[in-house]
Amino acid sequence: MVGTTNGVKEFEEGENSNQSSDVQAAIDVYGLSDLTKIGADYDEAAANAHFTLISPDGKFIHGKNSGLTSLDKSEVVAKANPVNYVDKNDPPFLLLHGTQDVSVSPSHTLLMHNALREAGVNSTRYVLEGARHASAEFSDPQVIKIIVDFLNKNLK
Repeated sequence: MVGTTNGVKEFEEGENSNQSSDVQAAIDVYGLSDLTKIGADYDEAAANAHFTLISPDGKFIHGKNSGLTSLDKSEVVAKANPVNYVDKNDPPFLLLHGTQDVSVSPSHTLLMHNALREAGVNSTRYVLEGARHASAEFSDPQVIKIIVDFLNKNLK
């Protein structure tokens, strides 16, 4: 979310509004891009589980005791979706996702990657074969090297 809201006034308000929250680079590791599509690649039962009151998704969007799901109040849900803020002013992105992620559909980083590229933002996406959500593959030395190289290129 921070990477796609550079320069969005709504996110610059508050106690430290004299400080910019803009970032120079963003790394998205199996992140969400559109909460209404969180189970997009799963079977119907798994996909629909994200839209229940016991799912953490609605609590993330509306608050812990809201009694709402990620399908309620579409205008609020839209504001919680990073992909809705993508524009040409976004920093370079590195996206990583595993093919066996059963918590966040791998299509989320693809959706973000495509939106960033369409907006003219430098975006690179790696898909780790066999990796699950937060599995050991993301700590592999080759993956760490990709991350370090990305940061060195974009922050130095």
